[in-house]
Amino acid sequence: MDVDFLKAIANIENTSEPFCILNIKNSVHVFTNLDKTYSDIEEIPDNVFATGYQNYDSKSGQWCTWTDEKGRTHTVFQDRARLSDQEKIKSTHHWSTNMNQNEYVDLCEKMIEDMQKGEYFLANLTRKIETNAKVDPIKVAIQSTFDHDCEFRYFFFSPEYSYLSLSPERFISINDGLIMSQPIKGTAAQYGDLFDNDKDREENTMVVDLVRADLSQVCVPNSIEVSDFQKITKHPGLVQMNSTITGRLENDFEIRKTIKQLMPIASVTGTPKPRVTKIINEYENLERGIYCGAIGWIDITNNSCDLSVAIRGIEFVEDKVKIGVGSGITARSIALKEFEE
Repeated sequence: MDVDFLKAIANIENTSEPFCILNIKNSVHVFTNLDKTYSDIEEIPDNVFATGYQNYDSKSGQWCTWTDEKGRTHTVFQDRARLSDQEKIKSTHHWSTNMNQNEYVDLCEKMIEDMQKGEYFLANLTRKIETNAKVDPIKVAIQSTFDHDCEFRYFFFSPEYSYLSLSPERFISINDGLIMSQPIKGTAAQYGDLFDNDKDREENTMVVDLVRADLSQVCVPNSIEVSDFQKITKHPGLVQMNSTITGRLENDFEIRKTIKQLMPIASVTGTPKPRVTKIINEYENLERGIYCGAIGWIDITNNSCDLSVAIRGIEFVEDKVKIGVGSGITARSIALKEFEE
């Protein structure tokens, strides 16, 4: 149980005001008092610590200044894109989706066919599910500390829009000029199902190569290294395969530009990234928004950050609950199994 996270929520006295809670270097912080917005990451002034998230496409949104309990200035990014194309919900507890099983399987099979023709080699296909059941996001965030172990737990609350992240995956961290990425590719219910799975090992290998290529755009030549290759880790209800890629950034790097250059995130797009990003925009019939974006903190003054991948998150929009789900597709994929995953 994340006791510090639970204590941070308990410190919020007036829940009619926006607030943000996140882990920063193994400590939990709460931010309140929204009072200013910026249209893009480049507009944030120096000497500001930014908290929050960027959307999948790394497009402009609202950067909002916050003051923490010690009076320090911070900034949070908000992307409140509405999901206008969802199917109508007919009952309180009925879950609807922008892409049903048959539609998802058909697109998976089309992607597999594309890959067999050599058009691309790895792609992430996603959809969203939603329900109009009324849920208190603060209660869900509290319950998550009991039910779900999570390294990158994050919670943003406002009366109109709230977001709870239970992401297990690090997009990038930057500290003292060193950058680290830990992509996850490969998912199964049990260790044995993943250990000898050629499809998942191939998927993880391709995403590692893609991350290495991405980091080569910002790192010193010959500084990129891979460690803990295809390490299997346990998460609530499943096991996953992840790898660690590190490199040294150029001496004159600027963190805002570096983050934008690496978006969208490798593990939730595919390879080659420019081609797959176009395919995703063509095949998926709904904008991802925050889903598959980046969540965490950015210290602009010290050129450091720690950002997770916005997967396994829950959006609370007005009286609806929305969740993004997806899977990685390769030429070895079986479409129905990808949907079940």
